[in-house]
Amino acid sequence: MPKRQLEPDLRFRFEDYFKHFSYDFKKRIVNLSLRQHFSAHQIIFFPDDPCDRVFFLRSGRVKLSKISNNQREFCFRQVAQGNFFGDECLLKLPRRGYYATALVNTDLMLIHRSDITRLLQEEAEFSYAVSCALCQRNLDTERSLNALAFLTVRERVLQSLYQRYVCDDVRQDRSLTLTHRDLAQMVSASRETVTKVLQELQQEDIIVLGNRSIEIKDPKVLSQLAGIL
Repeated sequence: MPKRQLEPDLRFRFEDYFKHFSYDFKKRIVNLSLRQHFSAHQIIFFPDDPCDRVFFLRSGRVKLSKISNNQREFCFRQVAQGNFFGDECLLKLPRRGYYATALVNTDLMLIHRSDITRLLQEEAEFSYAVSCALCQRNLDTERSLNALAFLTVRERVLQSLYQRYVCDDVRQDRSLTLTHRDLAQMVSASRETVTKVLQELQQEDIIVLGNRSIEIKDPKVLSQLAGIL
């Protein structure tokens, strides 16, 4: 069990989550939270683990997935820095029911269900922020379903690469830590099909494929091809 760690630089610690909240609220969060680090590809929790905490992502990226009886993995969501997961614990479910895996080195802030419940009841601004985040999640799900129904695999790959580029804020080397398999799960396509699309994009000088990485050569061109601009 990770130990509670208080850090003096509260503003930096909660820059992505609670920057609009008061210092007193941030301090209260520190006193209620646990901090834990996970290395890349390390499992954060298993389907049978107790469902009693919410996880806030301070840095890194997490994959949420299920595995079928024939051992096929289905990734139903990736969680980026500044977001949270595990909120199904508010429904008082006994077990998680899915895997959470760190895709890269990841720092998490854990808050127990009872503490989150109390914060939601006592802090109206926090409740509103969480509600907005959940609404955004619903919109993202609707967009994913729309893309699956109306876009080609190539179009879905282009959009996913650009959205990942913006979300991860890779402004210097423009390189995404992303495997073909992870991308295939994101766009709901086979790995073989996604690999073919990526090779075509590399031949078109849009991306450069590396070892478990994809470099975006020109983000503006990518955004135009993805239909973002």
